[in-house]
Amino acid sequence: KGRFKACAHYLVTTARAPKGRPRALTQRKTTAMETKMAETKLRVAIRVRPLRSEEGACAWRIEDENVYQADCEEVVGRTAFRYDAVYGENSATKDVYEGVCRELVDGALRGVNGTIFAYGQTSSGKTFTMQGGDKYGAGAPGLMHLAADHIFSVIEARSDTDFLLRVSYLEVYNEQLRDLLAEDGTGEVHIREHPETGVYVEGAQETVVTQPHDMAEALVSGEKRRAVGATAMNERSSRSHTVFRIVVESRPRECAEDHGVLVGAISLVDLAGSESVRLTGATGVRQKEGGKINQSLLTLSRVVQQLGEKGKENFVNFRDSRLTRLLQPTLSGKAQLAMVCCVAPCLLYTSPS
Repeated sequence: KGRFKACAHYLVTTARAPKGRPRALTQRKTTAMETKMAETKLRVAIRVRPLRSEEGACAWRIEDENVYQADCEEVVGRTAFRYDAVYGENSATKDVYEGVCRELVDGALRGVNGTIFAYGQTSSGKTFTMQGGDKYGAGAPGLMHLAADHIFSVIEARSDTDFLLRVSYLEVYNEQLRDLLAEDGTGEVHIREHPETGVYVEGAQETVVTQPHDMAEALVSGEKRRAVGATAMNERSSRSHTVFRIVVESRPRECAEDHGVLVGAISLVDLAGSESVRLTGATGVRQKEGGKINQSLLTLSRVVQQLGEKGKENFVNFRDSRLTRLLQPTLSGKAQLAMVCCVAPCLLYTSPS
């Protein structure tokens, strides 16, 4: 309690503007699509990156919330698909955030856990979508930067509540878990389970943040230690999955000392891209990495499918991979999920897309 009170006081006094009462948040008109998605646990959106000059013709046609394979007979589930939202090559990451992710971040502020995935084959724009076009998100912010700005704008508006924010940054590389914020450089951590509090990561570094720039600093620091490598499809291909987790603690400012603390968490997951050896030309270490990546993505797809089955209380295989086990707290129960599927639009990549 003492740690929370001291840190929360520091947070709210440094995050808010020094003069007068903080301004109220601008009211947004909720679209019909957002209302529909707010009623479901799992949301799936497609984002098609711009076609590069050397890639030839585009393989897909977008109409509203539908995606069609170009110059093909429309067959639902094979050449024609419908999703909660579809974003074309001219869309901005902010459009994706407002349409698909904003509600999940609001949920974390209310104590409801959530997970946002950037998913797709290698070289489809996942890291750009999640982390933006520059280190600190000044020119082209990613979902992580937009979530940070959103959270602190809410804190600034709620003068009657104390907040404490903590972030961690973990990597799953070849089914091994590493802490990207570890100061000792090794980063070795382990997943444990407590009989009362559930799954946690033993030894993981957590950093208290008081402003959006602090989150960006943690992201930049962790990215320096992330496993990357070159393939025929991508000169800087992510060879690991990363999980940037934001934990939000809050409680009313005017309350008794024994008043409970509301805790919510949001995991922002930049998945390594699914790979085909035929396209990447991977051999040796790169081929082994690709195999581990595809294996964990297959497990994740099974878990998401199990979680998305309405009206069924199925056993969910979280233990089948490090990634799903790590994400169990923000995937299970009443947690909300958003899958932003990034697509490379050229004809060569039609099958993996």
